[in-house]
Amino acid sequence: MGKGKGIYCLEIGEWFGTLKKKIAVEPLLELLKESPLEVPYIHGDVSTYDELCYYLRKWIQIKYDDYPILYLAFHGVPGGITISSESGRSAVTDR
Repeated sequence: MGKGKGIYCLEIGEWFGTLKKKIAVEPLLELLKESPLEVPYIHGDVSTYDELCYYLRKWIQIKYDDYPILYLAFHGVPGGITISSESGRSAVTDR
């Protein structure tokens, strides 16, 4: 099979507020890439709101049209995701 449309994945850098525990979705993405489906992917680590905005602005550029699937690997709240901030974690919602 040939390469199809890809996945643009953004993942929170610290799942548990510590760098000692390493959990990541990239092994799953690599499995999809190496499978008969040959799903290409881009993976970015995001630690702050500004980084999230930066990567989302990149994703909408024409050169990333082959990556129409946005996969956000974050903790969440109803209607949003949570991300690190100076005061701990804060919610990013659609409101």
